[in-house]
Amino acid sequence: MSCTETEDNFPFKISVIIAMKNAEKYITRAIDSIIVQSLPNTEIIIVDDTSTDNSTTTVKQYYENFTNVSLYHNEGTPGPGMCRNIGLKYARGKFIAFVDSDDFIDANFLEILYNMAVQNNADIAICGYDKITETSFLRSYSPKAGIHNGGSEIVDKLSNIEFVIWNKIYRHSFLTKNNLHFELPCYGEDWLFCFKAMFLTKKYICTEKSLYYYYQHYDSVSHNPAKVDAFNYIYDFFTFLNEFMQKQKGLTDKMFSQIENNFFFAAIICYIAPIYNKLSPQERLLLRDKIFSHQFGKGALHVKILLDAFFTLYSYTAQSLKYEQKLV
Repeated sequence: MSCTETEDNFPFKISVIIAMKNAEKYITRAIDSIIVQSLPNTEIIIVDDTSTDNSTTTVKQYYENFTNVSLYHNEGTPGPGMCRNIGLKYARGKFIAFVDSDDFIDANFLEILYNMAVQNNADIAICGYDKITETSFLRSYSPKAGIHNGGSEIVDKLSNIEFVIWNKIYRHSFLTKNNLHFELPCYGEDWLFCFKAMFLTKKYICTEKSLYYYYQHYDSVSHNPAKVDAFNYIYDFFTFLNEFMQKQKGLTDKMFSQIENNFFFAAIICYIAPIYNKLSPQERLLLRDKIFSHQFGKGALHVKILLDAFFTLYSYTAQSLKYEQKLV
C-alpha cells in the first residue's frame, strides 16, 4: 500500500500482527481470540521466525480457509522485531495491533480500542492487562483513563507507563508518517518502538479495563532474559534511544537523563539481573565497561559494587518465588 493513500483506502479496520517462534502449544489460542473479536473487518498477519516445532503446520491446518489470516516467514535477522517489521510491511489495516503468540485478548479488545481511537481522533489507544500463568494470576496493570498528551509531557509519567507494544493499537498512517518500525539489532526494540510512538503522538487515550492477557511461562522465547553474549544489543538500544532523543526539540538535559535512566534500570531488571550471578568475572567486567560506563561514566565501578548486592538479593528473591509457584 502506498504511503500516500488515505485512511479510507485501508481495506481492514485493524491488522493484528503475531510474531511466532515455536508456539505450537499456544498459537491457536492466540489466533482464536482474535477471530472471535466483536469488531468486524480485521486481518491477522502471522510471521514465523524459523520455528522448529509444528507451529507453521498448525497454522496452515487450522486457518488455511480463513481469507483474513496470512502466514509469512522471516528469512532475515532472527527475532520478533524483524517479524513485526515484516508484518508492518504487509499490513492493510487502518490501525495496527500486536499480539504475542503465547498471549490472548478479550473478545472486545479491538472494538473498544478502535472506537476510543476513532471517536477521539487519537493515534494510540491503550488498555490494561492481566499477567497470568497456567494456574495463577500474577498482577494487573491499569493505565490512567482519559486522553493524554504525548511529547515531553510523558517524561513525568515514565514510572506509570508500561512501554509494551501489545496492550495498544496504533494508527497506521501515524506509524508511516513517522517511519516507526522496530530498530535492529537490539534488545528492547519493543520498548523503543512504543516510547517513540507515545513521544511523537499529539495525544493518546486510555481505558483502565484489562483486555489483554499476558501469559508468563519459563520456556517462552519472548519472556526470556538476555544471553551473556547479547550485551552489545543492550548497548545498541541506548544508541538508538540517544539518536532519537537528540532529534527532539524541547527536551532538557534533565528530561534526557530521566528517560535514559528509566530504560537503563528497566534493562537491568529484565535482561541483566536474571543472568548476573551466572557471569564470570571477565563477563562482569565487560558489562561494567560496556553498559555501566555508558550510563555512569567514571562512577561505573561504584555502581557495580552497589548492583552486586542488588543482584544477589534479586537472585535470592527470584528463586524463592519459583519455589513458591512450584508449591501452588
